[in-house]
Amino acid sequence: MLVVIIGLGYWTWMMVNDRRLERKVSIARELALVGATIYPSPGAPEISNGVVVVRDGGIAAVGTKDDVPLPAGAEVLDCAGLFLTAGFWNSHVHFMPWRLAAAGWLPEFVSAGEIRDMLTRYGFVHVLDTGSWLGSTARLRERMAQGLLPGPDIRIASGSFVAPAGSPYYVWPIRLPALKTAAEARERVLRTLDAGADGIKLFTGGMAAPGSVVVMDTDIVRAATTAARERGAFVVAHPANSAGARAAIEGGVDILAHTFPLERDGPWDRSLIPRMQQAGMALIPTMKLWEYELRRAGQDRAMIERWIQVAQD
Repeated sequence: MLVVIIGLGYWTWMMVNDRRLERKVSIARELALVGATIYPSPGAPEISNGVVVVRDGGIAAVGTKDDVPLPAGAEVLDCAGLFLTAGFWNSHVHFMPWRLAAAGWLPEFVSAGEIRDMLTRYGFVHVLDTGSWLGSTARLRERMAQGLLPGPDIRIASGSFVAPAGSPYYVWPIRLPALKTAAEARERVLRTLDAGADGIKLFTGGMAAPGSVVVMDTDIVRAATTAARERGAFVVAHPANSAGARAAIEGGVDILAHTFPLERDGPWDRSLIPRMQQAGMALIPTMKLWEYELRRAGQDRAMIERWIQVAQD
């Protein structure tokens, strides 16, 4: 079986046990992928014996053979018996390794492999950066948009604002910027959006020390979300615990950046779930992250499984 993942702006292959497409196919000005079963989106019906036309690296047409004529002179790729699906979103990434942080200024060959290994080989064609260096990620995004570096469409949530004394201990010696007043929150949010961010990142709960979470004042959260909405921007919050999630909900945050599997005194407050639903809040589960980080921190298997089970529940 071969799954071909198509993404707007470029396309990439994911191959499983099929030898027909092992040759490297360069992006022609026009390319027609013919005969596959196409899954255009999770909610749309499949298209049997379909056609996808790629023009100048972007998707120009999707449909059945009867509906989509093949462009004259296009390179035609026979995908009969194969499957085609839309590209994927990765809703939580950080461009922190040096080859990514400096990719906007480095030669293409230095960073292209890192982008491929992290994102595009898995079919990610849209990503949300939930906290990196704004200037470097904006530069990276610009180079990709210009076609100078192959990679996904990037949306940036920036700022990484914390409550006073709420900078996470695990990013030390870096200290994240603190918001002390609602007026300061508004001013810094607007400045961050002016600098090129698509949205704002808040630590409504910042783990200042292991087991110690500093929660952002709800009035400050609300000031930040109000300022962002005036610009049509979204707000992502790192909650850390139930109190941090509550501040995010009451402050009007759009997206929780993580689950928060364990509190010091037990599982997280499940009464928050209907409030999240009522507010139309989204959640990025980051299930794999918990196992990775806890294992890296030397936690025993029982602790790791407990975190994951609570997050799944």
